[in-house]
Amino acid sequence: MSFPMEVLTYGLRRRLHELATCNELLTLQVAAPDYHGLQPMQQFRSVDTVTITVTDNKVVVKATNGATEVNATDGYINLRDDLQIHDFTLEESVDLGNFRLAPNYINLHGCLISEELVSSFVAQNLQTVKQLTIGGTCGIQSDKVVKMLCSAPLLTPLEKLVITDGSDASLNCWLEAVIETSHPSMRTMHWEDATLCTLQINKYRFERLIRLQQDNFKLEIYFKNSARIVKVEKQLTEFFDHAFDWAWKDYSQKSVKVSYGPRGREFTKYYYLRDEFTY
Repeated sequence: MSFPMEVLTYGLRRRLHELATCNELLTLQVAAPDYHGLQPMQQFRSVDTVTITVTDNKVVVKATNGATEVNATDGYINLRDDLQIHDFTLEESVDLGNFRLAPNYINLHGCLISEELVSSFVAQNLQTVKQLTIGGTCGIQSDKVVKMLCSAPLLTPLEKLVITDGSDASLNCWLEAVIETSHPSMRTMHWEDATLCTLQINKYRFERLIRLQQDNFKLEIYFKNSARIVKVEKQLTEFFDHAFDWAWKDYSQKSVKVSYGPRGREFTKYYYLRDEFTY
């Protein structure tokens, strides 16, 4: 139920000033800059990167501008570029009360992607994220959480999704979620550190994902050095031959780029969808 600000007494406005988070207070001050009791105006500092890490069940927050560290616990922080979250395996939300977030990049490494963690982002109503990276050893609480993340407004402008060391189970989950939630701005998807298990996914669902993307879409798959070339090529044939042709060159169309073999001497193939025929 809405409550008109003008009926609040000065004392209640002062109490509201004390109870509000930095983010809430700035929103109130912007909406009602002349209301006595909401001053002083909330001050904030802009930073390039915020890194949130969990060590011994304690959350450590570090903010930096280039190589200069900024005290993230003193005042209100305006993040304008990169949000990094490492080893966050706690099943609880991230306290972002003193942050104003407008990151272009979100990087998750070694985290449990839980409903609580995703809710922390959703609550911020972010609409600036161009790249989301799911680093190696990230766990997923449930398929529901992946769909919740993919359908959130924060990924509306998403241009690039990077998934590192994804198992076939987690990739199937991401495939289904991305298919169900349209991302018209997405240009690139990367699967890094792929293994022989990576392509043990539903190849027909994979085909559907590629067909739904725009003409300039690129999906890039990079196999680990340890993946044996002969086995990789056999698996590529089994996975792609039903709907794709391939070439050694990129013809700047919608394609799937696959790199495998020793670093510096990789083989690279480009797979292109065949036209669909209706009989």
